[in-house]
Amino acid sequence: MENNIELLIKEANAYIKQGLFKESYNIYRNIVDNIDNVQPDQQDNIIDKFRYLETLIVDMDDDDNKDSALSVQDVKVIKDGWKTTKDYTEEEIVESASAFEQLGLYREALEEYLKLIQKKIPIKTICGNLIKCLFKIYPASEICKQIEEILSSIKTDDKTMALVNFQLGNEFENIKENDLAAGLYESVKNLNSDFPDIDKKIENLALKIEYKSRYDYLIKQKFISASQMQEALNSAKKNNKSVEFELIKTFNISKKEVGKSLSLFYKCPFISYKPDMTAPYELIKNLKQSFLIQDKWVPIEWDLKTVSILIDDPMDLKRIDHIHALIKKKIVFSIGISEDIEKVIKLFFEKQQLEQNEKELGSDFSEITDIDFEEIDETADINKAEEISEESGMVVRFVDQMLIAAYRKKSSDIHIEPVPQLKKVLIRFRVDGVCQEYIQVPVTIAKGILSRLKIMANLDIAEKRIPQDGKIKFNRKGLPPFEFRIATIHTPGGCEDAVLRILAE
Repeated sequence: MENNIELLIKEANAYIKQGLFKESYNIYRNIVDNIDNVQPDQQDNIIDKFRYLETLIVDMDDDDNKDSALSVQDVKVIKDGWKTTKDYTEEEIVESASAFEQLGLYREALEEYLKLIQKKIPIKTICGNLIKCLFKIYPASEICKQIEEILSSIKTDDKTMALVNFQLGNEFENIKENDLAAGLYESVKNLNSDFPDIDKKIENLALKIEYKSRYDYLIKQKFISASQMQEALNSAKKNNKSVEFELIKTFNISKKEVGKSLSLFYKCPFISYKPDMTAPYELIKNLKQSFLIQDKWVPIEWDLKTVSILIDDPMDLKRIDHIHALIKKKIVFSIGISEDIEKVIKLFFEKQQLEQNEKELGSDFSEITDIDFEEIDETADINKAEEISEESGMVVRFVDQMLIAAYRKKSSDIHIEPVPQLKKVLIRFRVDGVCQEYIQVPVTIAKGILSRLKIMANLDIAEKRIPQDGKIKFNRKGLPPFEFRIATIHTPGGCEDAVLRILAE
């Protein structure tokens, strides 16, 4: 196959020497259609030659369609008559350039525009005409280089450069050179992030570009060469890592650019690992961690209609069918790096285990209903009612549940207030500065709760009339250690109130 390609290239070049450009173009078009069969280091040169011939043929067709048939002598007379010198005014040079353009003499028109630049006329005033001439004279692959040479001869600020690149990008987009247009739009964003609608322009153009592989964007944007790409593939296989991992670690390509390459190829968003990702417990509770790690996918979020799945290859039909069989909702895929997906899976299952540990400790008051609080007679004397002591397992469990619940709800204070008239103990949490009732328990448990808290804070449980304060260090399995500041005070009716302040970690 390589020998055939070499023969075709020789034949095409022979046609060029004979002036048979269309015949040479047809051969190069055939080679470009089968570009995968060409050695990677030859591909760029072949594509550039093809584009050059394409531009040349378009120019020839334009010349053939012109109504005026000017002889060589006529053209010479026109050139001599319209060419200007440094003594001409800006208006005269503009008029001369415009006349050359109308006659299709774009090289001569370009020379006139360059004279205007030498006269320090702002390039943004002639940018459109200048670019038009360049597109008529040079192949697409040469135009950016020509613009760079022109701009290097004058001083331009970033905003002007952004404007030139934007107009150049528009022209490339018009002739379907979307790769070159995309690079120019990116440079516009880097030069002037406030350029009108540039983000939308980049987003819309990305949808038009077809990328042949996961890493085609990286190669086209010169982040990595074809030979380096092969090296990354070999290294990934040797080290049992993903190619993306090797590109980031070995070739110092940013994860953002690698993710963009994957996103453009698969036409779906790229998601990177973040340690604060929220675990969708409802989706992973029936899935095994080892299975997800092996299959390289994980649910990351859901709503009433859809489930979002993070996967390393959204085109793997076998896995996609398996996912649809397990999840009976509409699925939206996101692309991720294998190593990141494994981190996300481990993070989610660690959080799920932590959640289960907290529930075992009684993480919310939903479990308090299991405690059989004995109701007392509404007419009974509070001081004569049979009280539940601080040694009761029910009191110990209740106090632990209350403190954990306050911590989980990010409360700043806990207020414990026996109300003799109601025969109840009101427990309130202060959350975001607002004190709100959380639960009521029978007054018979009041002294037991206060005594239990005093024991935890090393206070005197026998002293009920003098205010006391202390500190509680709370440490339970499955929760990070945290502390409370407690203050107690005697209140009318023979009761005792307490306020606990949750201290910052």
